[in-house]
Amino acid sequence: MTDRQGQLRLVGESSRRLKDRWRMSPMHDVTTRAPLGRKALFHSTAWGAIERGISAEAPPFTVSALFRDDAARVLAEQRALEHLPTSDEHLCRRIESAILAAVGAAERLWNKKGVSNIGI
Repeated sequence: MTDRQGQLRLVGESSRRLKDRWRMSPMHDVTTRAPLGRKALFHSTAWGAIERGISAEAPPFTVSALFRDDAARVLAEQRALEHLPTSDEHLCRRIESAILAAVGAAERLWNKKGVSNIGI
């Protein structure tokens, strides 16, 4: 997820399908909890971190996904990994580590501030 300035705000791997993690859910009024009659994008496990971040920054935010097959193809083409990990979990964790190293400031990420293994 990136913010209005294109800064990375949330990064992580998921062992579940994209639509399981990011789903359209009914919206409710924060104070009264009354249904608002429309849906919005919701993250199943990192919503608390996202909500805290959004309270300090204004939208829009962009959610992007890199799927395993595409990542493996790009890494193979770039010879970024000598041997592609056989397990999806290992490949995803290596990609997440590479992204965090490239960003260089995990403290800017909503889901990494003092949180370990949030599992997004």
